[in-house]
Amino acid sequence: MVMEKMRMVWTKTWSVLKKKSVWISLAVVVVIGGGWMLFGRGGSVVLPTTAVARGTVISQVSITGTVKPEQSLDLAFLKSGRITRIPVQVGDFVQAGQTLAVLDNADLYAQLAQAKAQVQAQQAQLNQLLAGATPESIQVSQAAVDQAQQGVANAYSNVINILSDAYAKSQDAVKNQTSLMFSNGDSANPQLTFSSNDQQAVIDSQNLRLQAGIELVTWGKELHALQANPSNSQLDTALQNAQGHIAIVRSFLNRLLDALNGANSLSPATLAAYQTSISTARTNVNAAASEVNAQQQGISAAIAALASAQDALKLKEAPATKDQIAAQQALVDQAQAQVAYDEAQIANTVLSAPFSGTVTKVINNVGDIVAPNAPVVSLIGSGAFEIETYVAESDIAKIRPGQDASVTLDAYGNDVVFQAKVLYRDLSQTMLDGVATYKTTLQFTKKDPRILPGLTANVDIMVAEKDNVLFVPTRDIIDNNGSKFVLVPDPSKAGATKQVPVTVGLRGSDGRTEIVSGLAEGDRVVSE
Repeated sequence: MVMEKMRMVWTKTWSVLKKKSVWISLAVVVVIGGGWMLFGRGGSVVLPTTAVARGTVISQVSITGTVKPEQSLDLAFLKSGRITRIPVQVGDFVQAGQTLAVLDNADLYAQLAQAKAQVQAQQAQLNQLLAGATPESIQVSQAAVDQAQQGVANAYSNVINILSDAYAKSQDAVKNQTSLMFSNGDSANPQLTFSSNDQQAVIDSQNLRLQAGIELVTWGKELHALQANPSNSQLDTALQNAQGHIAIVRSFLNRLLDALNGANSLSPATLAAYQTSISTARTNVNAAASEVNAQQQGISAAIAALASAQDALKLKEAPATKDQIAAQQALVDQAQAQVAYDEAQIANTVLSAPFSGTVTKVINNVGDIVAPNAPVVSLIGSGAFEIETYVAESDIAKIRPGQDASVTLDAYGNDVVFQAKVLYRDLSQTMLDGVATYKTTLQFTKKDPRILPGLTANVDIMVAEKDNVLFVPTRDIIDNNGSKFVLVPDPSKAGATKQVPVTVGLRGSDGRTEIVSGLAEGDRVVSE
């Protein structure tokens, strides 16, 4: 067969040579080259072969994955609020329990102080019930009542001054600080002296200017009525009304600022001056609102203290019954529960590290208002990094915890190799692009500063290895209905081959297959 092919090559080449002599050199080279490919120097057919060798056969499962920290959390507050402190920054290592961020909680601490005071008061009353009253203790309780009454009187004594100051600041904001921004400001139809792109803000500002003027007139009358020895009830009403008056003035200033921010007819200097005036006005009015609110809280606390003192006196003057003692104990328990609640509320304003680790993100700044469950700080644990991969179902049976793996990261190329071990594999499948896979997690065996979360990892998991075994290239093994054999040169006929049955073992992922029987080391098999 081989000689017949050679004759055909010679015949075709000779016909070309006869027609075009210019191709003689090229034709000769082609013929000589073809002959060299088919025959050896001695004229025998040369078959490509590979020697049966002894060495190591390795089976690996190659997959890609993503580097992830062992622990990773986006930490958030359970409630909304304004951030007042962030004592950490990106890259800081923190201990478990360390404070990461704090919300404004001054009001909660005030409530907690009141709750603790209430516990002490209720406990004192219970102790008195249990001990029984003495003339001396009754005198002490009466003195406490007198002192508490004086505390109430003192709390109310400054109300008119507080209200007058708040009125003056509100009037200054409406009449003076914003006067240049309106024409006919005190009329029934006040008009802005500038035009604005925010028409709704213009309409609201003008309407609120009118309403604010009316509020000031009403407020002034209320203050005048308080000059004639007002009762505590009248003062309470005046404080409550003041909150409403201030709210109108604040709304007016806010909408006026909106209109001013959209102003399109003012010079930069005038615009800046107007904005400064509104800022001053808002600051003063906000301060007045805080003072009124603080005064109300002070009065409430004083009244509560008086009521507590009066109750204590009554308990001392009358012998305690079992029912009274049980009722007082319930009040103590209730007060203690309020303390626990306030402490829990304060704890919700402090974001602490649940574990030791490194801060990877600080999303907000001091002064930001955050919503509940909105991430503020991201933290990763201090443990070794892991690799999250997904193994196809055709390979998952080969994977077991503890298997070694070599890893390269795209960020550093194939020359930088890291070592890892299989931690665990999921028992349930995960469908990815319609393919059944099983989530498998590996862990780096050593910490390395070059390993960062989010990097793409190329993983080779060592699933089987045999040393000092015979092997041939996998491609040289022929499968005939389950029977394996290789082709070896037939020495009885040049260029001929014969089949040799073999028993194979481990099929490596490196192109090698173990030969258990059928061949000896150094035997040559025909290669593809």
